[in-house]
Amino acid sequence: MKWIAACALIGAASLVAAASASASGPLTITSVSTANRHVSITWAGPYLEFGAVQIATRPDTGSDGNFFSENRVQYDVFLDKGRTNWLGSDPIGPGTYYVRADGWDPQCTFYDYGFGITGWEACDTFSNIVQFTVNPICKKKLVHRGYWTKRSGKRVWHKPTYKTVCS
Repeated sequence: MKWIAACALIGAASLVAAASASASGPLTITSVSTANRHVSITWAGPYLEFGAVQIATRPDTGSDGNFFSENRVQYDVFLDKGRTNWLGSDPIGPGTYYVRADGWDPQCTFYDYGFGITGWEACDTFSNIVQFTVNPICKKKLVHRGYWTKRSGKRVWHKPTYKTVCS
């Protein structure tokens, strides 16, 4: 009998540990990087059922927690359970941007006040807003080729002219 009680106690402790590992709370963006104008972010926080990543040109948000649509550059929904990172498939132009992740935390609370008034509390969780910069990609473009001329009977080389073009 003691054996069964000990196994039940160990099982209950492991369930509590698993629940606390995925406990609800805010998301925190731990890193933001760009490579060839594709944004990559990583976050820590609660286990998410699904969520979205938002990138905007201004950090202003509405009362629902989302960036204003007129400032939004990308809004990408992900349906992978337990996801903690994201890589954008669409490149963005050079400039300063703000990123935020949000998702559905399954550790939230369901309430029922009766009379058909039900809902979920603390399910939609948002990360902090992080500013990042996408640098322009610059290349040297040939404007005039180099050429030879003769001056006073000597050959003179005129160097080519280049212009730096950023996009």
